Amino acid sequence: MAGKKEAGEACFNGYYEEIYKDRWARLKEALTQESAGIGVSYEGYPSYYLDAGSIAAACALPVDSAESILDLCAAPGGKTLILSRLVNKNAAITANELSAERRTRLLRVLNDHVPHEKRQKITVTPFDGSIMYKKNKDSFDAVLLDAPCSSERHVLMSPFHLSQWTKARIRNLSYTQWSLLSASFLMVKENGYLLYSTCALAPEENDGVISKLCKKYDNVQIVDIDCDTIKLKVEEISGKEVFIHPEKTKYGLHILPDTSNGSGPLFFCLIKKSISKFKN
Repeated sequence: MAGKKEAGEACFNGYYEEIYKDRWARLKEALTQESAGIGVSYEGYPSYYLDAGSIAAACALPVDSAESILDLCAAPGGKTLILSRLVNKNAAITANELSAERRTRLLRVLNDHVPHEKRQKITVTPFDGSIMYKKNKDSFDAVLLDAPCSSERHVLMSPFHLSQWTKARIRNLSYTQWSLLSASFLMVKENGYLLYSTCALAPEENDGVISKLCKKYDNVQIVDIDCDTIKLKVEEISGKEVFIHPEKTKYGLHILPDTSNGSGPLFFCLIKKSISKFKN
């Protein structure tokens, strides 16, 4: 029927085949395989399992000397757990999650997997991240934004969601990502760092959102991430050798399961907020 919205598996495959060309068949196959995950734990506490890409993204945020850290969309809590291992003893972490249901899970993960003395340094908040900047401008030394995204791996695992998929999903999510990223940037202190990540394949949700930030603000500085250093950090935290192959994009790195032993997808980009050229 003329004007009918294209949807479903054929539309999904066509869209990503156009992006990834001949690679799409093997990438899709890798996406449908279950990722093993890596167990991360404090001594005496149960392991929490994360994708190696998620660990790599959290490790890319410089928090060694940071005293105030924000994890803006923190649930289910894995990246907050990683940050708690990387920060110095005086650092305070704010783990924010708007959804009450997801916030409950976040609290459970933190309470079950983080030692009391470190747990006391983590505050869980319930705010809308897109407007949180109104009371928190220039407030944090480091911000981690693991933004809501298309999560194509989960779409492929769900016949219902695959049958309902349209390009509008990506477009709508990119609007949400942009509002969260812009808010995150406003909350970072000058000379502070912002780490943006998604588990999306679509460039519109990754480099595309970063490109808008670069055009909007004059003091966005994209920081190169050293792949070898990140890999070593992941191995130090996990206590085992990991096989990840971050691929460079225009602004960041992309870990994809067909070349990283099943890990990913995980895009991440590190941004430094320099001093504005137009500051009075």
